[in-house]
Amino acid sequence: MGGVASVTVGVAAVITAACTTLVGIDNAVLSDGGAGQPCGPATPCGAGLTCVARACTPADDAGDDSASGDGAPAGPVTLASAQGMLGFIAVDSSNVYWPDGTRGILACAIGGCSSPRLLASGAPSAVVVDATYAYWVDFTVPGSVRKTAIAGGATTVLVSGLSGAQAAPYELAIDDATVYWTNYENPGSVLACAKAGCNGTPTVLASDQDFPQGITVDATSVYWANAMGGTVVQCAKTGCGNSPTVMASGLQFPIGVALDGGYLYWTNRDGGQIMRCAVAGCNGSPTLIASKQAESWGIAVLGGTLYWTDDTADGQVLRCSAEACSPTPIATGLALPIAIAVDATTVYWTNSGDGTVVKAPR
Repeated sequence: MGGVASVTVGVAAVITAACTTLVGIDNAVLSDGGAGQPCGPATPCGAGLTCVARACTPADDAGDDSASGDGAPAGPVTLASAQGMLGFIAVDSSNVYWPDGTRGILACAIGGCSSPRLLASGAPSAVVVDATYAYWVDFTVPGSVRKTAIAGGATTVLVSGLSGAQAAPYELAIDDATVYWTNYENPGSVLACAKAGCNGTPTVLASDQDFPQGITVDATSVYWANAMGGTVVQCAKTGCGNSPTVMASGLQFPIGVALDGGYLYWTNRDGGQIMRCAVAGCNGSPTLIASKQAESWGIAVLGGTLYWTDDTADGQVLRCSAEACSPTPIATGLALPIAIAVDATTVYWTNSGDGTVVKAPR
């Protein structure tokens, strides 16, 4: 990852540790981790319970179909714990996938697993999947982008040994034929390589970018956020002459990006905002969807509903309608939630502060 990202995570870890000490002292008297007791990053719930709205709640409390049968709404369920250096997350119809920066790419069935399955070893930061492969970046080799069969098997190196503005692949996106990624540096770049391979020589879509981070694609274009540059930009998949179109500028550390219904949505981490712009353009004046969030990081959008993480030591996962946004917490009292993904029924996220991968009804 780039230097700024490392500093940010380091500072967050120090703050989290300090806050954890204070909260732990205070809550040690107030909570024993039992049902209905207070909970949070420093005060976990006991066996069979999960933290919902800062209160320990039965993990099976999933409405009238739950074992408790009390009709209460479902709460978060932890799919995996004790994960290291959690990065981005992906989901398909069967599994959830995530990068553990200390081990490699892991997978767990969306219904749960006794222990995650290791697909590939390495030091990854991001993963995306199609029906056959998981595509990921590995920081043990500068400029390395790889793919591993979801069913298991050898890992194929698509590109490696890149340097300079191409040496720090960070986040990925795919379409039917191509892998795209950002290189989180200044100057950084955005590159592309065919899924079948590009002889180790990717196509440069744009260079001289200012710490490009989140990336996504549609049928014709690639979109990404320049975190330090404060811009969200668009480039045709066929190339844009190294001059991507600026959709919005003057943003406060834009990070996550997502597409839905002809709009590009993104998070402004330092501004605590969710914004959008039509993919056809918005004359440089994006629409503010939500404000006064903590540190908005990851974002996912499905069917006009937005889901995002607030990345703090007492973090949240929230949702709202894109057309009439009134943010509603899905989960609170989380330890630095970052990445987020969604399917037809469920939202998934990673908590980097306590090394957990979690799901909840969306």
